[in-house]
Amino acid sequence: MDRDQHYFRRIMHVLEVNYTADLSLEQLCLEMSLSATSINRILKSRTGLTFTLALREIRIRKACAYLRQTPLTVQEIAEMTGFRNARYFIHIFKERMEVTPGQYRRWLVMKAH
Repeated sequence: MDRDQHYFRRIMHVLEVNYTADLSLEQLCLEMSLSATSINRILKSRTGLTFTLALREIRIRKACAYLRQTPLTVQEIAEMTGFRNARYFIHIFKERMEVTPGQYRRWLVMKAH
């Protein structure tokens, strides 16, 4: 395994484990002993995403699972997936999924019937 692959796996592990926290690129740099440029280069080469977008993607994926599998409110899901507040969560979710979290959940219910 090449060095970048090793770092990529470690970066993704940190993101997956800490997606609920207010994780910053600076904190990740300290944990990984890498520069922000190096982290973004490694992520971009493997995923096409920067740190911010990779973390956001993980949070949205987790939020979709909560919407699918739990009766939690949008506010609760926003808090559980590391978003600052429900309004910001809804904005980012809609930007990525093209529907609001509530519309997504209703679509899942309709699809199941």
